[in-house]
Amino acid sequence: MEYGLTVLERVRLLDSLPPEGNVITLKLIRGIAEKLGFSPEDHEKFGIHAEGQKGGQNVHWNDAGNEPTMITFADAEVDIIKNQLKRMDAESRMKPDMIGLFEKFCR
Repeated sequence: MEYGLTVLERVRLLDSLPPEGNVITLKLIRGIAEKLGFSPEDHEKFGIHAEGQKGGQNVHWNDAGNEPTMITFADAEVDIIKNQLKRMDAESRMKPDMIGLFEKFCR
């Protein structure tokens, strides 16, 4: 399935991926992270840069990062993303800027 994701949505999903699971799940999570990650071309296109000291850095990007980039996920990868977003919602761990992600993946 294909989803249009902004830089912020990609960062939020990367931060939200489950840190543990069985071997198959971890391989799927690795694949998701690779798809969400930023290539050198993305860094140039979106002007991605970090400011601040290690442990307290903020990531910034230009206005092009607010436009969605189409990313294709396998059904099993989408299931992991949906389950994690639903788990975060049930545990009241969602952030306001994650509502769009929840709506894209969990409708």
